[in-house]
Amino acid sequence: MKQTKKAFTIVELVFVIVIIGILSAVALPRLMATRDDAKIAVSLSKIGTIMNELTIYYSVNAHFEENLSKMVSVRDVNYTVGWDTATQSGTMTYYTPKNMSGVEPCMNIYIQNQDGNMSISNVGGVHENVCSGLQEIAIYKKLLRTYSLIGNNIF
Repeated sequence: MKQTKKAFTIVELVFVIVIIGILSAVALPRLMATRDDAKIAVSLSKIGTIMNELTIYYSVNAHFEENLSKMVSVRDVNYTVGWDTATQSGTMTYYTPKNMSGVEPCMNIYIQNQDGNMSISNVGGVHENVCSGLQEIAIYKKLLRTYSLIGNNIF
């Protein structure tokens, strides 16, 4: 009896490696874009929730609070709040995730007790995928403007 060895040839292995390389070159950028789209959708939803809760709070109480946790129930977002006691106005900066790690400032929400206004604006500068995508959607959906919360002009 003659024994035969069963194994892959070098040529077959090279072809498999080339095919795997081509598939990964096509699939990886598409997978990364899908992750960014999901992060953009989550950020847009959170900003919408924050805007709605601020509007409801002002409508019920006729003023904004210095303490944001009294007005907004969204807890797992990255933001900073600056409150000016003299003008009774505040700025909330919303941060989006960066590609590798950390966060970057992306959107500003200004609230004013005197006028009862809430303004949404972009943070200037060059941004990574999630923030730039969020800003493009905000421009497209015309979210970047001033909302008067007094009277019948809500949204």
